[in-house]
Amino acid sequence: MPAGSSRGTSRSGRQSGCEGDTATARDCCRHRPGAGTGAARRHGGYRATNGSALAGRYAQPDFTRVDGDDRAAIAWMVERVQPGERVMNSANDGSTYLYVYDGIPVVNVSPLGSGRPDTDTLLARFNRLDTDQDVRRIVRDLDIRWVYVDAEAPGIGVVQGGYPWYTGPSPFTLAPGLTGLDAVTGLDRRFTSGSVSVYEVDPSLLAPAAGGVDGP
Repeated sequence: MPAGSSRGTSRSGRQSGCEGDTATARDCCRHRPGAGTGAARRHGGYRATNGSALAGRYAQPDFTRVDGDDRAAIAWMVERVQPGERVMNSANDGSTYLYVYDGIPVVNVSPLGSGRPDTDTLLARFNRLDTDQDVRRIVRDLDIRWVYVDAEAPGIGVVQGGYPWYTGPSPFTLAPGLTGLDAVTGLDRRFTSGSVSVYEVDPSLLAPAAGGVDGP
């Protein structure tokens, strides 16, 4: 799951794992006959190396998943999202913490979607809410009342052809269906903090379609 720090650095990229095996070094020093002072020096060397690696990683992280803007948006939503309502999101930003911290359901918990046709459709075409009947049907079926978007979320790398719903360049920050939401008349931007915005879905779009047919 995501981890956060400050937004002082770029929100893209990924840090690899740390080097060395401190536990192995400690066990060798403890159990090898005649380890003595030389082993203690080696143990100390591992400790210094690992300490330096950890200090550098957390002082200047390669990307930030959750920061003050995310926490402000989450706090705002906690006071407004009602039981049964779901949040449309992209899981490469801080939106997944809505569920982790407060149990608020989100559509996506994996950065490239769940692999289900309905959620793939939303990642590709949610911004066609005004006119796309399939999108409206899915929004109703999933009880999506809110949308969480971070315009500066960490980038996502995509293997070409690996995800049929995405055919653009790699990496990308926003799923195609989450771009240009200010132009969607069925959405109302209710909250903004930095690069994070929260939209509310027009409640009339959640009502069952008359005669089983969606509007324009």
